Amino acid sequence: MMLSVLLLASLACGLSDLTGETTAPQQSTEELQAAVVRSLAETAQVQTAIAQGVAGTLSPTQQGLPELPSLTPTNTFSPMPELPSLTPTITFSPTPEKVILTVSQLTNCRTGPGSVYDWVGALNVGEQAEVIARDPANSSWYIRNPNNSSGFCWIYGTYASVTGNSGALPVFTPMPTPTPAKTATPTIPPMDFSVVSNWIMDCSGIGEYWINIEVVNTGDVTWQSWKTIMTDTVTAQTKITYGDIFHFIVGCASSTLQHDLTKGEPGGVYSGDFVDDPTGHLMTATITLCTLDDLGGTCKSKEVSFTP
Repeated sequence: MMLSVLLLASLACGLSDLTGETTAPQQSTEELQAAVVRSLAETAQVQTAIAQGVAGTLSPTQQGLPELPSLTPTNTFSPMPELPSLTPTITFSPTPEKVILTVSQLTNCRTGPGSVYDWVGALNVGEQAEVIARDPANSSWYIRNPNNSSGFCWIYGTYASVTGNSGALPVFTPMPTPTPAKTATPTIPPMDFSVVSNWIMDCSGIGEYWINIEVVNTGDVTWQSWKTIMTDTVTAQTKITYGDIFHFIVGCASSTLQHDLTKGEPGGVYSGDFVDDPTGHLMTATITLCTLDDLGGTCKSKEVSFTP
C-alpha cells in the first residue's frame, strides 16, 4: 500500500513539472524531451529507493514464498514383462510296434488257456493275430479272436511264434477254470444170479466127465455170456470153459439152448471134461456171467464149493 502511495506522489511531482499551468516561458521541443527523460530517470530512482526501503521492513518469511513443486504428476512407465509363448510344444511319441502271433498248426482259441475252457475260435496256419497280453507263465497268449474281430481269446503257445516286443505286453491273469457240470451217475439196474444145482454127466465110454451147473437170473439185466473155472481139489485138475450160449448137457449131448438169460430165466453152464471121475471129490468153481457176448459189458462172479 505504501509503495503505491509513493509511486503516485512521485508521478504527480513529475507531471506537475511537465503539465502545470504555471506561466513559464515557452520551451523548445528538444528541451521538453530532455525534461521528460530527466523526470523518468528521477522517478526510477525514487522507485528503487522505495523498493529497497520496503524490502528492509519485511520479515524473512515475507520476502518471498518458496517455489512450489509442480503438481503435474510424472508418469513413469515400467516395461511389461514379456509373456511366455502360448503355443504348445507337441512331442510325438513313436507308435508302439504290434506284437503278432502265427501258428505252425491249426490251434484252437478259447476263453481261457486250456481245453477245459469254452472254444470260441481257431487260428489257421498262415493267419496272423495281434497279441494283446500274455499269461504269467508266458505259455499262452491273449489275442484278437480270429473269428470275431471285436472279441478276444486265449491261444496256447505250443505251436505259436511271436514277433515283436512280447516282453512289453501286459500280464493278464486268466479267468478261473469253469466248474464242470455235474454228471448224473447212471443208475445201474441190479444184477445178480443164483447157483441152483449141479450134476455130473458120465461120458465114461470115451473117458470124459462133465459137470453141469444150473443158474437163474435174479437181477434186472440180461446175461449174454458166461465163464467157469472148476477145480477138482482131489486130483488138482482145473478146467476153464466159456461160451455165449446157455444150455444143459444131458446124456453127453446138448439140449435146451438159450442165447441169453433174461430176468427170472434159468440156464445151464458147464465145466470142461475131467479125465478122472469127480464123484465124491470136493470141487471149487468160479462162475462169471456178463451182459454182452464174448464176456463183454458188465460182469458178475460168484464162487461156490460142492461135492458132486
